[in-house]
Amino acid sequence: MSPFRWVYNIVLIMIGFGLMLFVLDTNGYFDRALDQANTEAGQEAQAQASQSTRNYDEIVLQRDRSGHFWVEAYVDDEPILFIVDTGATDVVLSEADAERVGIDLWDDDFIGTARTANGIARFAPVLLDEINIDDSIIVRDVHGAVIEGGGSISLLGMSFLNQLSGFEVNGDEMILKP
Repeated sequence: MSPFRWVYNIVLIMIGFGLMLFVLDTNGYFDRALDQANTEAGQEAQAQASQSTRNYDEIVLQRDRSGHFWVEAYVDDEPILFIVDTGATDVVLSEADAERVGIDLWDDDFIGTARTANGIARFAPVLLDEINIDDSIIVRDVHGAVIEGGGSISLLGMSFLNQLSGFEVNGDEMILKP
């Protein structure tokens, strides 16, 4: 086989692979796989979040196998499972969690755009009356956002964390200080 023919065959294989990925992506294959992985991680995290400990009103969270810190917090008296995300400017609720806490959104409410891990997305700004973790940390009037089609995970971002007296990561533990 000539070198030109060999390169030609490799290029055809790459194009075929690219088309296969495109078809799978347009059918939502990767979104469904990511949602399933997030659901499984969320179930594991829920079990782990219940293992958080209190130490003189500090909350100590344990890192999970994927490297995340999860916490169950009550938003306006509804339990929500969060990933603690110091890279998120605001608290971000999934659309499902926003609905659970009584936030009704219309298409016109999504007035901003944000760069997320999944690309550019529209968001609706919200003001959360209260976020409560284990009756030890209670923060009121927290700025947040609901990302349109943002998946099933909610993020406990810096608009909450900045209102604490402090937080730190030591090894596999994150300590939240009221």
